[in-house]
Amino acid sequence: YREYIGWLQDQDLNRAERYWRRLLSGFTAPTVLGVDQAPATRVGHQEGSYDSVKVTLLESATSALSRWARQQQLTVNTVVQGVLAVLLSRYSGSEDVVFGATVSGRSAGLRGIESMVGLFINTLPVRVYVPPSHCVVPWLTGLQEQQVTQREYEYTPLYEIQKWSEAPAGEPLFNTLLVFENIPLESGENSMAGSAGLNVQRVAGNRGGETNYPLTVGVVPGRRLHLLFTYDTEHYTADAIARMVGHFQQVLTGMIGNSEQTLLGAIPLLTEDERNLLLVGFNATEREYSKDKTLVQLFEEQVERSPEAVAVEYEGMQLTYCELNFRANQLAHHLMALGVGPEVMVGLFMERSLEMVIGIYGIIKAGGAYVPLDPEYPADRVGFMAEDTDLPVLLTQEKFVHSLPQQRAKVLCLDSEWNRIGGQSAENPTGGAAPGNLA
Repeated sequence: YREYIGWLQDQDLNRAERYWRRLLSGFTAPTVLGVDQAPATRVGHQEGSYDSVKVTLLESATSALSRWARQQQLTVNTVVQGVLAVLLSRYSGSEDVVFGATVSGRSAGLRGIESMVGLFINTLPVRVYVPPSHCVVPWLTGLQEQQVTQREYEYTPLYEIQKWSEAPAGEPLFNTLLVFENIPLESGENSMAGSAGLNVQRVAGNRGGETNYPLTVGVVPGRRLHLLFTYDTEHYTADAIARMVGHFQQVLTGMIGNSEQTLLGAIPLLTEDERNLLLVGFNATEREYSKDKTLVQLFEEQVERSPEAVAVEYEGMQLTYCELNFRANQLAHHLMALGVGPEVMVGLFMERSLEMVIGIYGIIKAGGAYVPLDPEYPADRVGFMAEDTDLPVLLTQEKFVHSLPQQRAKVLCLDSEWNRIGGQSAENPTGGAAPGNLA
């Protein structure tokens, strides 16, 4: 071991500093996965509270992975690092990710290093760019070349790399660690007879292998590849890790199961169950409803059921269902006196406000159809829309009157002219629109 210490002292730390500064240039914060628990949910956490999920690939699946890696002249370690990089990129929404990786530290430059007794292991940051438009195989080849280059500097202490980076002092460079065991370990488990593909067996609740990182992915090669996701329960829930394990498998399957021309962005992330939930489950929105009633009738029924409940709220102001119905009725009667009824379109040139909601319901209760005109639209566009729909009436607010383009519609300000509108009846109007009329 003293020969190793002497070899370390002979290494050019200045050269290593230049390498690590260049590699980490512009990187200032660890990659955040976006599924961390909020601080409020971390009550009662105890230091060192870890749990883990073990995943075992079938022998046939492991063989498929190893065979594909050999065909592409890649190591399994490189493929696994690529899978983790894609997963972190998808989770964080960033094409630039950093995770930690353990290295043996047994440099080939020191004669007899393989037989030396002692702890040589080191942990180093791995920075990976994951452009969705890049093809999988060339990208993995580049990642492997980066690993070869980095091997020249794997003797560098992590605390020195931390000082050379642009990350704030005391901030970690990464929150996710990959531990790839170079010595295969076989547990004696028999593979499932007749099974094929990238199926897995999961054993939840395995403890051990804790580190001081929120998430550690341990990989043990062999006839069956073993993965161990060890996580800090303060940072991640069991459900979040279970989904992450499924996504890791999907990325691995997608990476080795496609052609060399497959793009990184085309690798699927969702499991079949998640895809089915998103495309089928969340779209199963059919409901029985009364098809012979209009929105006005349904609204008025709600007013009868809960008149004092809050119907609309904006910037600290509220209207109950009763109040909203009362004012919408007054506006509706005023609009009906101006000739608004079924198939008549009324412009609504207003910003988000309580008056806007009153305007919508007032127009519909009168039987008319509202045409939304955004005050942010260019004046020419508003003028064209008002002319094209032949609006007889246009509702607005006092501050927008001067920005209205020239048009023939009668302009009615719901704020400054409400005293006149408020003199109308508050009873529900009759003879409005039917289900087949314009909304």
